[in-house]
Amino acid sequence: ALFANSGDGSGSGADAWGNVAADGTLEGGLNCTSTKVATGSYSVTFLTPMPNADYSVVLVLDLST
Repeated sequence: ALFANSGDGSGSGADAWGNVAADGTLEGGLNCTSTKVATGSYSVTFLTPMPNADYSVVLVLDLST
C-alpha cells in the first residue's frame, strides 16, 4: 500500500507514504505507521497530520504472493 499527499502544503510531492507488508509491518515509508488489525485489514496513521481534509490515498494491491 502506498499513501501520498502534500502534508505541509508544499506541493513538492508525497509528504506521507508507506509500503505495508502482509503482516502489517512498514517496509518503508515516511510520516506514517501501520498496524495489522485483522486478516486483510490494516490501520495506517499519519505521524504529522495533514493540514486539512483535502488529501488522497492511493492503494496498490500485490496479488502475486
